[in-house]
Amino acid sequence: MRSARAEESLIGLVLQNPELIDVLQTRLTASHFSVPFLSNVWEQAVCRREAGAPVSLAVLSQSLTSEETAHLAGVLQRPAERSRINEAAEDCLGIILRASAAREAVALGEDPVLARALQSMKK
Repeated sequence: MRSARAEESLIGLVLQNPELIDVLQTRLTASHFSVPFLSNVWEQAVCRREAGAPVSLAVLSQSLTSEETAHLAGVLQRPAERSRINEAAEDCLGIILRASAAREAVALGEDPVLARALQSMKK
């Protein structure tokens, strides 16, 4: 649940500040996302940014369902402190990467508590 909220927030930040993609794309891939449609949005945003094309909800909504578009429009309505954009993106990224590592550990049959502890030690 916390990871999904961080994913939403990060996508919202990226849609409002596409230049964040340049910083995040080396550390974040679509496979890190737990919500498939947000993974798809991230992938499309990165591809568009790399191609020099605009990244916005209006453009990306062409490949989303009306429910997904409405959901992201709601995310974009959440207040964001403009002075903390990079810090907020880093916070979201950390949550997403830790949750992804825990999901991977479970998939490999490892203890998720131990996996989280090891992940936090790497910081």
